[in-house]
Amino acid sequence: MSSKEESKEVARTAAKAAVEASWPQTRAILRVIVIVLVVAIALWILVKLTGLILLLILSVFFAYLVSPLVDFLRRPIIISGRPRAMPRLLAISLAYIVLIGAIVISVYLLVPRLGSQFPEFAQQARGYWRDFGTSTQRLNDYLRMRMPPPVMEAINSEVPRVVERVRGTFGLVLEHMIGWLAYIPWLVLIPILSFFFLKDAEEFRRSALQMLPRGRWRWRGDEFFQDISGTLAAYVRAQLTACLFIGIVCSIGFALLGIPSPLVLGFIAGVFEFVPL
Repeated sequence: MSSKEESKEVARTAAKAAVEASWPQTRAILRVIVIVLVVAIALWILVKLTGLILLLILSVFFAYLVSPLVDFLRRPIIISGRPRAMPRLLAISLAYIVLIGAIVISVYLLVPRLGSQFPEFAQQARGYWRDFGTSTQRLNDYLRMRMPPPVMEAINSEVPRVVERVRGTFGLVLEHMIGWLAYIPWLVLIPILSFFFLKDAEEFRRSALQMLPRGRWRWRGDEFFQDISGTLAAYVRAQLTACLFIGIVCSIGFALLGIPSPLVLGFIAGVFEFVPL
């Protein structure tokens, strides 16, 4: 009887030892599964909320764009020997009025000229495409006369595939651009959200810092937020300055060189300057 109990005890001990030995591996596997699930859920949320995330990012960029004008309007002015600063809400409202006025004047001056030059640009683009097709056909005829037949057969079989891939890529890009047009009404929300970001920026920062422990962590968090804010502000303003500079310089250069549709080409150059490469 005792031998049976001893054997059972040995079996239980062995099973317990086996479980304890396999537990680290099981825990590692469970950890990997949890990480994969969390990443998958985060990606799913990002895909579903792409429009909202893009709206928030553009609102933050717009807020950083308006912030220097707000700071300029809020500079203290000495009145009766005492420094006085404009209230932040009034400064933001005046900055919006100035910015909207500048946009309206720019649209009034540039849109008619862009509209008059764009049909000419589209016609020239079609002409360039026809010339490209003619040049390609001439190159094909030239190679057919001088290249061995097997090489020409390989080229002729590969060219349609390349053309089809390029056409498919352009079609995909156009489809995505048409899809993004659905978000154009959301652009109205960008200045509204930016207004609240500018008005409550200090409260946002204080609330975020209060979630950190007092002392070293809060001090480091404050430095981190200041560095991030300064970097984003410098990036947004530098990108906008570069876009305006490239657009103006290219438009003037194309006009001096006598190239047709200089404003359209300069506008395209300025827009593509914002695209990171």
